[in-house]
This record gives sequence, structure tokens and C-alpha cells, in this order.
Amino acid sequence: MSPDVERAWWPPYAIVTDGLRRVGRDDIADALRDAVQGGATGTEIIGRVGLVLRAHDRRRALLAPDEKRAWDAMMRRVNRLNPPQALVYWILRRLRP
Repeated sequence: MSPDVERAWWPPYAIVTDGLRRVGRDDIADALRDAVQGGATGTEIIGRVGLVLRAHDRRRALLAPDEKRAWDAMMRRVNRLNPPQALVYWILRRLRP
């Protein structure tokens, strides 16, 4: 998917992947890209993206404020699809900001 298509498809995704590449975390940006490309349905894509974001939650601190807001927007979308996991994520964010 080209960067222009990414921006049109899911703007927060493009902002986060650009930010991760900016801070030298190409591995996480690539994992997000693989999560998107490996999903067959929208729900599967969102779930896979959520797994990547949760696994690298501490790396959110490396991002600029607008990139953090985009990360949070992505997580809100992920959490809407999985309310029980949203509660776990909310608790973990309070324990380790």
C-alpha cells in the first residue's frame, strides 16, 4: 500500500507508521504494515494492528504529540471491537504510562 493510499484509508495509521520510521523503529512500522497486509477482513486487520500496538505500547513514548494522538485513535478503534481487552489495556496504561 502506498503512503498516499495509507493516508486516505486510515490517517492515524499513516501518521503512526511515519512517526515510527522517523524515530528509527522501522521494525514496528513493518509489523503494522504486515498486520494490515495479512488481514483478510476489516475486523481481522484491526485486531492484528491492535496486537502490534499493545506489544509495543512503551514505544509510544518515542513519538511526537500528534503521533501519540494518532496511536490513541488507532487504539480506540481497536478497543471498540474488543471491549474486554479494552479494559485490560486501560488498566495497563494506568499502571505504566
